[in-house]
Amino acid sequence: MRYSSLFLAFSLVIATRAHATSSMASALQSDLGLAKRPACTTCHETPNGGSGTATQPFVLSLFKRGFVLGDTASLKTAIAALEGEKTDSDGDGTGDIAELRAGGDPNAGVGGEVPEVPEYGCSLQAPSNGCGESWLVAATLLALLSSRRRSPNTIAKSS
Repeated sequence: MRYSSLFLAFSLVIATRAHATSSMASALQSDLGLAKRPACTTCHETPNGGSGTATQPFVLSLFKRGFVLGDTASLKTAIAALEGEKTDSDGDGTGDIAELRAGGDPNAGVGGEVPEVPEYGCSLQAPSNGCGESWLVAATLLALLSSRRRSPNTIAKSS
C-alpha cells in the first residue's frame, strides 16, 4: 500500500513537469500575441524539449528575471522584464521579445550562432544541471519513505 502511494506521488510529479513545459510555450504565444507557438528550441536545447534541457540563452534570461518552470505568472513577470529592459540574450542587436514577435529566434545571435552565456548558478540553470526541481522529487521520495514507522521489533533489534 505504501509503495503504491509512493509510485502515485512520483507519477504525479513527473506528469506535472511534462505538461508544464508544453503549456509554457502556449502561454508565451498567448502573452505575446504570436501567430504560432514558439518552437521547443526557444527554451530547450532539443526539439522535443524534456526535463533538464531548458538551457538556451533566452530561457536563462527568463530564469534570471524570476521565471519558474511551470509557473505562468512568473513567465508573465519575466517577459515584462525582458521587454522593459530590451534584453538581447543572443547579442544580435534585437531584443528577445521583439525577435519573437517578428517570428525570429532570440537565441540565434549574429550569423545564426548561439552565443555563450557567461552567467552561471542554480538560479539560472535548468534542473538537470544540479538545480531546480530534482530536489523536490528526492525530498518527496525521502519524506514518503521516512514516514514509514519502524515496528517495535525492528527498534529492539537495532539497539
